[in-house]
Amino acid sequence: MASLGERLRRTRLAKGIDLTAVASETKISTRYLEALEQDDWTTLPGKVFARNFARQYARVVGMEEGEIEADLKALAEAEQDDASGSLQPTRSGSDLPPIPSAVGLSFPEPRRWHVAALWLLGTLVACTTVYVVWTRYLSKEIASLSVTKPSEAPPVAAPKPKAEEPPAAAPIAPAVEGKFRVDLLAKERVWIQIRADGRFVFAGEIEQGTTRAVEASREVRLRLGNAAAVDVSWNGKLLEPAGPRGQVRNLVLGPEGVAEPPREQY
Repeated sequence: MASLGERLRRTRLAKGIDLTAVASETKISTRYLEALEQDDWTTLPGKVFARNFARQYARVVGMEEGEIEADLKALAEAEQDDASGSLQPTRSGSDLPPIPSAVGLSFPEPRRWHVAALWLLGTLVACTTVYVVWTRYLSKEIASLSVTKPSEAPPVAAPKPKAEEPPAAAPIAPAVEGKFRVDLLAKERVWIQIRADGRFVFAGEIEQGTTRAVEASREVRLRLGNAAAVDVSWNGKLLEPAGPRGQVRNLVLGPEGVAEPPREQY
């Protein structure tokens, strides 16, 4: 039986649909669509998004979701196996390499240590002398420059600080017990803001194909600069778009899913 990616590709070619048309309709990059057709799961941003990509692809080429349901279920089971296999046992004390013995090691004679110490002391004295002379010279230069009034120059605008980005998101794994997980995937360049349980997590622009993940126990608040440009998943389940393309939307998620419907202001 042909693989999931091969069946999607055959159906698309049979209906004469170009891959760029699928990318335009789904807002998924052609690089990810090619990886999906080739069953290249390592190129895709995670199996949660891979299943979502497959569903959207199937809808565009006219396939029923039931035709690929078994493949999607297999992907979900593989994701759980990957998450459980990522936990490695810690090494016990008996597995640690032995500490090398000091027997047989040679040490320099005391006389050589004295010579090295004297050389180090001389170097420190020379560096200190150079530093003192240099600082005095700079002080005189600054004093002489302060006598003449410097020419007025137009103020230079301070560079806009860049948003601090957290480390790259780890591979998608099940949420910790007692918490829920929210995953975001940028389908194009978009500005987002994330708050979890009242604390600030991230704010700034992310590029197409970038993913962000956050876990919380009470709520996650999202502000999306372009509602249709971000795929939002709650505990691995893809949610409906928060709003139309080009519109700013705020979204609140809780332990039961969407806590407040998308709206323009909190």
